[in-house]
Amino acid sequence: MYGVYLRAERIKVQGREHAFDDTEFDEEGFAMSPFRAARRPFRYIIMLWASTRLLWVVSIMFKLEKLCTPDLIYDIRASSFVITITWFFFRWKRLYVEHLLITKPEIDSQIFAIDKIASLLMYGLAASCVAEVLGMALGSLLAVGGVSGLAVGLAAQEVVGNMFGGASLFLTRPFDIGEKIKAGSVAGRVQDIGFMQTKVQGFDGVPLLVPNKAFTSQVITNFSRANSRVLEATFQLDNRHIFMVNSITEEVTKNLLSHPNIDSSRTSPICYLRTMGDDGPEISVTCVVKASGGAVFYRIQQEILVQTAQIITDILGPDSPFMPLDTSSTQESERRNEERVKRAEEEKLERKLKREKEEKRNRKREDINISFL
Repeated sequence: MYGVYLRAERIKVQGREHAFDDTEFDEEGFAMSPFRAARRPFRYIIMLWASTRLLWVVSIMFKLEKLCTPDLIYDIRASSFVITITWFFFRWKRLYVEHLLITKPEIDSQIFAIDKIASLLMYGLAASCVAEVLGMALGSLLAVGGVSGLAVGLAAQEVVGNMFGGASLFLTRPFDIGEKIKAGSVAGRVQDIGFMQTKVQGFDGVPLLVPNKAFTSQVITNFSRANSRVLEATFQLDNRHIFMVNSITEEVTKNLLSHPNIDSSRTSPICYLRTMGDDGPEISVTCVVKASGGAVFYRIQQEILVQTAQIITDILGPDSPFMPLDTSSTQESERRNEERVKRAEEEKLERKLKREKEEKRNRKREDINISFL
């Protein structure tokens, strides 16, 4: 078959007159060509044809025509031909899939999914062709199979739904193994994706087996593929701070615009008066943080919130709700608490000693009464 491949390539590249030249071609093209896939099936079909011919001759020599009829020879040849053609297409598909996995490894999951679906279709087509060759009533079988398939489908609705859900996950790839996702009440890191269920390790470390059908009706959030995340926070002020809100929002917005980890290209960061509640005005901060991982996002969030609280404290001064605690007063309070604890322990010990003395006095009085009697 390699020689046939070389002649075909020479005709395609150089012309028909150069079909039998000595020009060589790269073997990489032959590696995924139908000529390589047809090597073994071609040998098999030749051997099968010769074997059935020999079988017919032997049946005539030994007068076994009733056992080995021409119809039997025809059925063997026809069904074997269908199986050989199917074998050829399977080999060609395998070579092409291997080539795609080498050249495009980033879409390997989609390639595997399409490969499995194509294999199922080829199996079904081959089975129907063999049934037609052998003279089976395929229409009746399909009718019976349709009724029974409907009954089985109704009984195994969840199984079929999970299988179609798994096929959808393999084709669309909303998440890959190792990524952090959230779908409804399920949240964690994906550990394995199967045709029936997906294994997710929750953020608390508990493994979860999620039916694939659940992902087809849920909004899936993929944290690992996000390049940025939205930060929203609210700061509570007192009613007497209402006239300082403009200064606070302007300074906070300037700080957000100058922060290196804030993405201002998509949405400008903003600080505004959200509402006037019973406890006072509420200032909200909204911005987009350049962070993909959860740890990085939470570190930047903490930094921005602390900076915002510092700006509010700088503007409001000692009246700020975020005013740092006085170190000296804190130490004095701790000292008073220690003295209070020490005094309570001394009083407890004094009550214990007093109670022991009282018990001894009562025992002596009882001993005197007993000796008198």
